[in-house]
Amino acid sequence: MEPSETELQHEDLLRLNDRLLSLGQLVSGSVGKVSGLLQTFDPVLIQEIRQTETEINALEVEIEAECLKLLALHRPSSFDLRRIVSGIKVNSNLERIGDQVINIAERVEFLANIDRLILDHAMNSMSATSARMVKLSLEAISQQDVSLAERVREMDRELNAQNTRSYKTLQEGMEQQPNMVRQAVSYLTISSNIERIGDLATNIAGQVVFIVHGKIDRH
Repeated sequence: MEPSETELQHEDLLRLNDRLLSLGQLVSGSVGKVSGLLQTFDPVLIQEIRQTETEINALEVEIEAECLKLLALHRPSSFDLRRIVSGIKVNSNLERIGDQVINIAERVEFLANIDRLILDHAMNSMSATSARMVKLSLEAISQQDVSLAERVREMDRELNAQNTRSYKTLQEGMEQQPNMVRQAVSYLTISSNIERIGDLATNIAGQVVFIVHGKIDRH
């Protein structure tokens, strides 16, 4: 017996979820390496992040094509349509998180070859917070749990506050150590990259509200 349209659509949605999970694991793994990278300046970690980024980009293209195929071939219910649309947005946000990690890796590569800046700029705590946010946002999507999504939003406020404190510390450091401006500017960029990771994780978590309630949860 040939599978029904509903069965085919269900299988395609399961495959889409599996691919999004695989992409989420790749991205979460890269974000999780940021703390170690900031502490060790390890070139091996930089290379691993670059290799993973290649995989992330390839999978992101495959997932987008899969989502468009689902929209073209099936007539999904309103709930399944929201899942597909959310899949497109989650896919894009995950790829953009990978881009932020690459930006951080490039800044660290630059910093590894010049004098170190000794300041309590809180990058380690910021990177740890952003890594938790990415993992939690993926759990929220997987479980369609609105309460987990709200926790990500709360953590984003914490990360924004950390970013503000980091900027003030680095600005004061540049005033006190003018010879360290290049280093401080690179750390300002890294701080901004980490804060952006948090924003993108919050975007992902916001898709839970759209899937469950059909409401656009933004700004």
